[in-house]
Amino acid sequence: MDMKPLVSIIMNGFNGAKYLREAIQSLLDQTYENWELIVWDNQSKDDTAEIAKSYSDPRIRYFYAPTHTALGPARAEALKEARGEWVGFLDVDDLFLPNKLERQMAEAEKRGNSVSLIYCRTLGFTDDGRQWEFPYKMKGQLLPEGKVIRDLLLRGNFMAFVSVLFRRSALMASGGLLSDFTFSMDNYLNVAIASEHDVCAVDEYLCRYRVHGGSMTAKVALTGYQESIRILERWRSVLSDREFEARLAQYYTLMGAKQILTGSYAQGLKTILTRGSFLFVLNRLAYALRRGLTGHYWSLMNPG
Repeated sequence: MDMKPLVSIIMNGFNGAKYLREAIQSLLDQTYENWELIVWDNQSKDDTAEIAKSYSDPRIRYFYAPTHTALGPARAEALKEARGEWVGFLDVDDLFLPNKLERQMAEAEKRGNSVSLIYCRTLGFTDDGRQWEFPYKMKGQLLPEGKVIRDLLLRGNFMAFVSVLFRRSALMASGGLLSDFTFSMDNYLNVAIASEHDVCAVDEYLCRYRVHGGSMTAKVALTGYQESIRILERWRSVLSDREFEARLAQYYTLMGAKQILTGSYAQGLKTILTRGSFLFVLNRLAYALRRGLTGHYWSLMNPG
């Protein structure tokens, strides 16, 4: 009987004990059993260590970070402990549906060695019961695959990080988890791997992505937009000048909007006026109104 490939799941957390048991249980409930979980505790002050160490399952491995770092460097350190042929990421506040790994690894077996990234649809949700589909731009359409992926990603990241499995050899050949990316490491990796390898999709909802007041997404760090600009500039040659300038203006608009939302009114207006696009602001607001999500961060702040 052939041994199924080992899948390493990296779970980074900092004071995430509130959701930790639920996240770990979603992995224990997987119908695919050949996985390992690397719990990387970024020096939490809550019950994270106690909870993680309470499991007797040998597939669960707990690590206490030697220093507290930003999420990007923490993920890069956790990756060093991975032993699997495939690598995925499950943050403490997100969830896998029970057949996620089984469905994605079946697709990996069917497609062969050329495929190095497999993603799926994701359900976004909040603790108060709101739910939406991600990627929302592709509702009613088949998820794209193959060579078109890189160019589509440069026009806006549509892959939830929790949905992706990477072939570890391709991930490392693409530079691994670059520690100088704090928020946009996932998009950089997706673009880098899609530039060199095949990408396939399981067109099903296989995971859930939680948005809450303490999550990275809700904080919308300006650093994330700055990093997105770096990614755009890295692959500028694959976009027309018009596309590049339009996308650049969108990111600067988002930066300006964030500055305004955090009280830097003059700086935010200056950013939008000098580098951004008021047309993009109007388009985002119109889109959010059509979807009834004007209060929802993702509908307003995602550049796609």
